[in-house]
Amino acid sequence: MLKLLKNKKGFTLVEVLVASGLAGVVLLSATHFFSRYKKDNKKVTQEILETINLSQFEQVISKDLSLAKLSLGSLEFKDENNKNFFDFYFDVTCEKDCERKITLKTPSGVGSYSTSIYFLIQDPFFSKEVILNPSEAYNDGTEFHGFNYNNNLNNKLYRQGVEDDAQDLIWRKDALIYAYTNLPVRKDSKKPGENPPVKYNYLGWVKSKNSKNLVKENIEDDMFINWDIRSMNYYNDEDDFLRNIPFVYGLANSVNIARARIIRYRLKAYRDNDQVLGKLFRGIKRPNGEYKEFVIGDGFKSLTFKRKDVSLPFIDVNFDVIE
Repeated sequence: MLKLLKNKKGFTLVEVLVASGLAGVVLLSATHFFSRYKKDNKKVTQEILETINLSQFEQVISKDLSLAKLSLGSLEFKDENNKNFFDFYFDVTCEKDCERKITLKTPSGVGSYSTSIYFLIQDPFFSKEVILNPSEAYNDGTEFHGFNYNNNLNNKLYRQGVEDDAQDLIWRKDALIYAYTNLPVRKDSKKPGENPPVKYNYLGWVKSKNSKNLVKENIEDDMFINWDIRSMNYYNDEDDFLRNIPFVYGLANSVNIARARIIRYRLKAYRDNDQVLGKLFRGIKRPNGEYKEFVIGDGFKSLTFKRKDVSLPFIDVNFDVIE
């Protein structure tokens, strides 16, 4: 959900539509781009940028937020009232302190950055999920061999009659894997309407297609809840994660495996005549820990993300831009 306050200056979108994989944002322009790519890359890219308008920019950021459900109950990021912005009461209704807000403000110093906000989103290139029975990650001797033991995850997606190079591969080099259960976990369950649950989950990178273990990813220090909230102990690895899945009578202890991406938004101050305004950067985290960033808008005074009720999986965003 997205709400725009004001804009009369327009936005500049630098290659993000092609590089971020947000299909459908500028379908006609992208089709034209790929048909002429080999002829004149720079010239055609500029033609695409000139076609970008405000409504298409809104689609870029709203697409991210529509895929950000993986963030809810999985990230810990304090809002303006020192509450976790990503709290999510997905099992009961929130009864107290149910609103959240984070505002990115353009700093006064030219060249300076605002605070950043991060989202864990579903990979827009890969929407399929695989259900893993924990036993499938072990041999008969209960020795752990990895989520993708015997290429199990990819085999679950195998399609008969489809060429190998066209098969869907959830486990591949440089993929960010998000494993989670749908069980609500609380440290204190006495007042569930006042104590938000967290998801029991794990996040890590596939360094090679034959990797047995993932390389753990925390996004930023202790931002991803890569620990057992019941004991407050970190998971040592996927084996530790699987062996400690909460048991709920009558429910299968299966694990959902999805592909994810980490997105960062922040504002950078620049001078526009006699005032300091902000350019909005959208960054995608890479396996090496660096972010590949693109400018997707300018003229910002601030950017505010809101959650009106953390019982619901919605994130609103308001832009305050120059008139």
